[in-house]
Amino acid sequence: MIANFRNWLVFNFRLQWDWFDFEWYVRKGCSMNLSHFIVRAKQSGHLKADSLTDEEFRNLLEKRIKALDVAEAVKDVSRFVKDSNALKIWSKDYFHDLARHIQITA
Repeated sequence: MIANFRNWLVFNFRLQWDWFDFEWYVRKGCSMNLSHFIVRAKQSGHLKADSLTDEEFRNLLEKRIKALDVAEAVKDVSRFVKDSNALKIWSKDYFHDLARHIQITA
């Protein structure tokens, strides 16, 4: 999950498929270790700061969601899922709601 969060927070968001993964992780109740995220994000060059608070992480994620082209994400991902009707729920509001449910641990 850490690698996906690094991808979600960088400005050159590469894959719409990552939103499918994001949904899966949050809905399954997987937690994200913020300390581990910081180490890996710094190591990969995605984060320059030495620290990141829970609130700062959530703000970065909210910013990514605001920039999301939902229609493009659905179009891209629907080719790979068995039942594309499951993607009808996708919207910025839906992803904002998922973001509020991320379980972050220290």
